[in-house]
Amino acid sequence: RKDLSKRDPVRYLTTFTGDANNNGIADAGDYSLFTLGNQIDITFEGCTFSCGYHPNEKINGYSGGFLIANGSSGNATLQLNHCIIEKCYNAGVNGSGEAGGSGIFMYKGTAKLNHVQLRNNKASSRGGAIRVNDSGSILFMNNCSITGNEGGQFGYAIQIICRCVMGWSASLPMQRSMPKRAHGCPLQY
Repeated sequence: RKDLSKRDPVRYLTTFTGDANNNGIADAGDYSLFTLGNQIDITFEGCTFSCGYHPNEKINGYSGGFLIANGSSGNATLQLNHCIIEKCYNAGVNGSGEAGGSGIFMYKGTAKLNHVQLRNNKASSRGGAIRVNDSGSILFMNNCSITGNEGGQFGYAIQIICRCVMGWSASLPMQRSMPKRAHGCPLQY
């Protein structure tokens, strides 16, 4: 039996990608990465999640990276330690219900992010990296870096559309607004 605490995630990189068409960007022909249903509790350590894609379709909301608690009851918990979420794209537009949260879209549940980099994610609208969409959700961030994300309106990096419990130790430099959008800022609450 191997001792997993001695593994070297830098030397032995684990990457999950939705880049089915193998062009290095999240676009049509690619897939979203993870949908966590009700009552799911999952932890990832030392992983990279890249090029998850959600098209602008009327389906039950997916993020390019993680959709937390896809269902009408219960909660899900996602814990990421020393991980990277990068180059994910949610093409959902404002008003479709699926807009934003290209890295993490929270319907219900808890996200515990410890030493996580959310970088170069893009949303057509609402929170390029994270969108919190339920008042019972809990977002905890410890020593996280959120850089180079692009969102339309309502939070270039993170959009929290309702009251939630949030622990915070993160930096938000270099976020970009998409052209001709209103209400933009790195964090919209």
